[in-house]
Amino acid sequence: MIYKILEYLKNITRNKGKIQTETKKNNLLTDYYQFLLNNLNYNPANLTETSKIIIDFLALEQERKERVIRTIIAQDIFIRTAVNEIINYTKKYELVYFHQDKELEKKINDNFKAIGLEDKIEEILYNYITLGYFCAHVYIKENELKDITPITALDGLQHIQLVNNTYHLQINDKIYTENEFMFDKNDRYYEFGVSPIGALLPYILNHYLLLDTININIGRFGKPFVLLKTNKTFNENIRNDLINEIQKLRNPYVLPAMVINEKEVNLEIEYPEDILKSFLDMIDYYIKIIYMAFGIGETLSVGKGGSYAKARVQEDMLQQFSLKVLKTIRNQIQLKIIKPLIAFNKEDYFYTNNLGKVEIVMKEVKEE
Repeated sequence: MIYKILEYLKNITRNKGKIQTETKKNNLLTDYYQFLLNNLNYNPANLTETSKIIIDFLALEQERKERVIRTIIAQDIFIRTAVNEIINYTKKYELVYFHQDKELEKKINDNFKAIGLEDKIEEILYNYITLGYFCAHVYIKENELKDITPITALDGLQHIQLVNNTYHLQINDKIYTENEFMFDKNDRYYEFGVSPIGALLPYILNHYLLLDTININIGRFGKPFVLLKTNKTFNENIRNDLINEIQKLRNPYVLPAMVINEKEVNLEIEYPEDILKSFLDMIDYYIKIIYMAFGIGETLSVGKGGSYAKARVQEDMLQQFSLKVLKTIRNQIQLKIIKPLIAFNKEDYFYTNNLGKVEIVMKEVKEE
């Protein structure tokens, strides 16, 4: 029994095996191009702009890819809001350890609170949702969990490779087995998983142009745009004067100021009431696309009413997504934290596989 425990603990506290510092390049993009050429008689040079943007993004080195993702989240309020909305929903739940040995149960749950497990999970969730993977170093010493440190490519994670059914991680040029790391990704074929934000890249520029249009026109008129109507009597000189005045309006902070002889031209300014609504509808569609990219489906329209049944469906989809990502993290905690803690603290429980279980529990609503 002691020998088994010692071997287990050695495996989680030492590097095991080596992998080459340079992993094989992912051939999925090359295969995709070849498929187009062979089967569709299609020249990759003629790919749509949307396809080019996504393919170029997928081909980036992971560190550059993550810098792009972080910048987009910082700049795009709707993507940032969607990510925060998903994470906030997961906060309805908490991860709690249960065991028939109540003394052990209390010790581990107190340990979780002492290191701020809930905040650590929030950071891990953020990485998993936005990047498509999460990696976190688990530091166990003196029979208790000391810290969990999330790690991304921006922190030095260079490569991930599956060797003999065990992931090996290259971090700052050193190789580690996954035993001392919580790790998972949302796609087995891509080294770092697939970020859902990659699917949104083609829409982001149009979204910014849309916001610019709203900003300029509302800043100029207080309305999306104005329609200028004139009668048939104005001559060339008046037309030139009118054009000159309109040109001044290209500066969004200059209000319209036109002085025209009413006997020669009748200038009528009309404010179409439905234009702003059209802009807002386009933003609403963009928000729906964002949530679809995150795998939640057509849901969570912002600022709009709807039937109770539709709202219930939206709530269920968000709940299913949140529970799915929490279960992934829960499974890693069970394997990478609970199991070694039991080995350190209760070797008889470890030997009989009496490990207890981490459960996802709905938080109690505290009345103020």
